[in-house]
Amino acid sequence: TTTTWIHDMHRLLLCDGPVIKTTVVQKALTRRRRRRHHHSKMGRFTCFVVLAVATMANGQAANPCNEEASDPGCFDTTCSKYICSALPTCCSDSWNATCADLAQEICRPQIVPFNGTEPSGSSNGKAACPNGFICDGNERMANCTELQLAAIEFYEVGDVFGGISCPRGKSTIQNCAVGSYCPTPEVVESCPSGYFCPHKSRDPDLFDCDACDAGSTAMKRDRYGYV
Repeated sequence: TTTTWIHDMHRLLLCDGPVIKTTVVQKALTRRRRRRHHHSKMGRFTCFVVLAVATMANGQAANPCNEEASDPGCFDTTCSKYICSALPTCCSDSWNATCADLAQEICRPQIVPFNGTEPSGSSNGKAACPNGFICDGNERMANCTELQLAAIEFYEVGDVFGGISCPRGKSTIQNCAVGSYCPTPEVVESCPSGYFCPHKSRDPDLFDCDACDAGSTAMKRDRYGYV
């Protein structure tokens, strides 16, 4: 059975139909030489090619894709498939340094084996998704900060994941709650007094509110209106 867990959450970064093609990997190889960035146009969509967060299947190798290994292939089968479409020896001989370097560049965020935290009183007795990660059950997980940085640095769509939170025990991305701000996906802070932090705030000082207490979930009014 395949899973589209990240596809559903990050459809902004994906396009309808098959997004990833051999030519994209070849252009990534060219970009490594020319040190230029590239995104492909497909019809009226701008397709930000998200190799590591596309549909994944079972049967992956043990080694992370961004690490060199003597065996062919890597853990993220989607990343492995499309790198090997341009560099077949990565899946026939070994996952060498070239394969790992290319995966480090274009398979972002890295999909790694699940390494959950202790149940710590959870009702079902299962390991929880660790803080700062999104998880696919107890099989795979990806780092939320890597996802945020990839959107900015590689896919060049801006900080679309600014103000998100990936708290322990939650398998999916959460937007920072009203009254809080999230400077990174791993950290949730209470909005300081004198400010109001709306839904999905990354910074605490976007909205002045002299009458707001710390963690206020609504703007405070005075006789003249909102302050």
